[in-house]
Amino acid sequence: KRKDVMKGYGKFCSRKCYSRIQNSAIEKAIEKLLKFNKKKWGIPYEKQKWIKLEKFYTIPDFYLPETKIAIYCDGDYWHSLPKIIEKDERQNRLLQKLDYKVMRLKEADIKMNPAFAFREGLNFVIK
Repeated sequence: KRKDVMKGYGKFCSRKCYSRIQNSAIEKAIEKLLKFNKKKWGIPYEKQKWIKLEKFYTIPDFYLPETKIAIYCDGDYWHSLPKIIEKDERQNRLLQKLDYKVMRLKEADIKMNPAFAFREGLNFVIK
């Protein structure tokens, strides 16, 4: 049976469907900021870039090749689980070992104010 999922943004056929819409909205907010920065300062970026780490790959949501910055937009639920936190920390260490800078933006921060979350994350990475 299909159940409607009500989250204040309308009805969705499932939690998966709702999650997909929410995640794409978060991605769009960050992508909008990156496009603005690309126009203003000429900073190129790539979406969903595969980066090889030892025996596996990681796929940041956005990648800035000129500065080797990997940007992850972490959902609050999944990225609060102990197993995923450990995986994220391992990815961060391996990326940093290969001279990548890692920016992790939390879902709640992005939803509250995408521009501020992005700016704060970028300031942290650039330091």
